[in-house]
Amino acid sequence: MKQLHIFLENKPGRIERITAILAEAEINITAMTIQDTGEYGLFKVLLERPNEAQTILSEKGFACALKDVLAVRVADRPGELNRMVALLNSKGINIKDGHGFPRPNNESVFCAEVDDLAAVERVVSAAGYQLFEG
Repeated sequence: MKQLHIFLENKPGRIERITAILAEAEINITAMTIQDTGEYGLFKVLLERPNEAQTILSEKGFACALKDVLAVRVADRPGELNRMVALLNSKGINIKDGHGFPRPNNESVFCAEVDDLAAVERVVSAAGYQLFEG
């Protein structure tokens, strides 16, 4: 799955401008995180049509980059995230960055930046997990 990283000044109105541009293009945001790094911030979004979103935002002057991320459906109950990260750890897989979000029907999605995404997707699929496609 592609996650769009948007670099922006840490000041009021910047996120509203991005969401307005995406709304005008009718691109839905599935999940997002915001990171504060002082004067600047990082707005990470999973969304429909990520390549198009990157093009549109770049044309509007926003610095952004697409990153491949692992996105896995996980049951929303105690211990399930532990089971997932224990699987990754048992295979020597390092989680560089991550976040999660709830979905309907007692499900969550765990997203993570990892090395060798294709190999990691094979590991989690072989363990019975379903990849989240958006």
